[in-house]
Amino acid sequence: MVIKNKNGTEYKVKQPNPIMKEQEVWSDFTLHNMEFDKDLVANEQNAPKLQKPKLKLGIEKTLKKEKEIPLPTPEVQIEENDDFVIPDFNKEENAPDPTPVPKDDVLRPSKINQKLLQYKKDVMYCMLAETKENFDPLYSEKTVKINYVRTFTFENIILEQNDIQLIFWSHLDFLTKNSIVYPRDENHRWWKINSIRNAPDGRFFVCVPTSIQPSFKG
Repeated sequence: MVIKNKNGTEYKVKQPNPIMKEQEVWSDFTLHNMEFDKDLVANEQNAPKLQKPKLKLGIEKTLKKEKEIPLPTPEVQIEENDDFVIPDFNKEENAPDPTPVPKDDVLRPSKINQKLLQYKKDVMYCMLAETKENFDPLYSEKTVKINYVRTFTFENIILEQNDIQLIFWSHLDFLTKNSIVYPRDENHRWWKINSIRNAPDGRFFVCVPTSIQPSFKG
């Protein structure tokens, strides 16, 4: 009975590749280095260990250990010097001198008018200003040069203080305009003396805020 495909054609078995007809078949060959012991492969732990042959190069000689010759110790002569004293490091060092307490350099008035005792007494730092004005007649211009020449601390009485103005009384008659003052209070603000007026036993000083913030340390 003939086997047919689905389309009714006769089914043919696939034939070998025609190239195989011209292929050479090796019928006589020899295997080299292919023999091995199957038991040795199965049990690798019992496999014999191969020992490498020892190489001998030349003639073996035993070296004799030479005797160590001690080196001579140099003689060091120590010269005695009575001026040199070895310090005693176990002795405690002298305690440093205590920090000196600065003297009270606050300038205070010898007397105060009774009318001013009702106001707040305060201490101020001051950087004294020296103001020089120059006038140029050619251009009709006036220039002002300010030099700060001295710093000190003084006692005063604050009559009025707000965000834009500070008025205080002081017995000092050498305070000048443009000097910088800093009250030692909780406000932490710098002021510049803007105008000066006469007052009983002293003067009134009117100050305005300033951006100059010097250091009064030292």
